[in-house]
Amino acid sequence: MGKFVENFFDLEVYQMQQTASKAVFLCSKAFPEDERKTLTEPLRRSIRMIGARLAAAWSYRRSTNKFTQLLSEADG
Repeated sequence: MGKFVENFFDLEVYQMQQTASKAVFLCSKAFPEDERKTLTEPLRRSIRMIGARLAAAWSYRRSTNKFTQLLSEADG
């Protein structure tokens, strides 16, 4: 049986997002200086948005309609 999930920090997918976020941040540091703003900012913003959407979806977990709507928005 899986472990009890007390908050969204305990979600396996959230932990995977945190790992991916660190990787994106480290990788984007190696981008050429003249392209850091145009390439780095959208990548970093996107990876942070995944965590934010998971947190928002967690807050609406008891409302199935809102939860489903947030997840469908995340699929974009």
